Amino acid sequence: NMYSNAKQYIFKAGPVILYLSLLLWVLTYFPNNDPVVNESGKSEDEILQMKNSERITTSYASKIGNFIEPLMKPLGLDWRVGVSLIATFAAREVFVSSLTLIFKVTDTGDDIQSSLLSAMRNATFENTDVKIFTTATTAGLIVFFVFALQCLSTVAISKKETGSWRIPALQIIAFTSIA
Repeated sequence: NMYSNAKQYIFKAGPVILYLSLLLWVLTYFPNNDPVVNESGKSEDEILQMKNSERITTSYASKIGNFIEPLMKPLGLDWRVGVSLIATFAAREVFVSSLTLIFKVTDTGDDIQSSLLSAMRNATFENTDVKIFTTATTAGLIVFFVFALQCLSTVAISKKETGSWRIPALQIIAFTSIA
């Protein structure tokens, strides 16, 4: 029974998950402009992290993030958080790593958590001194993640079960609006 259910899941939801995951990868990786970073005194991991940071800030997802920024501003957030929210459609856990890339945190190992927290505490809206991550905006993000439907697997299963994109699209719009 378990084998049958797993096989059914893989063949019904697998292709949709694969296509949506590829779309998210394309949005966050391209255009691949091979960013130039200052490599002096940096380890290979730090250089790779810096290049990935530059790449995501010039990606198609970044352009979408800038496009949805007017929706993010009333929530006390900017395009960078919007890009991270777009990336979470692959998995909610991606939010933290996406923020790490966007805020250009290059520390590794045990230092990465404190560096990301420091970057978030110091993050301001561009050309202002207004902080992005306040108690209210952080609480708002937590509430958003409670209600938002951001799981490709759930969307894929809903599409396969209903036979069309109508219900999954309605679910995404409704749950995201509520969030």
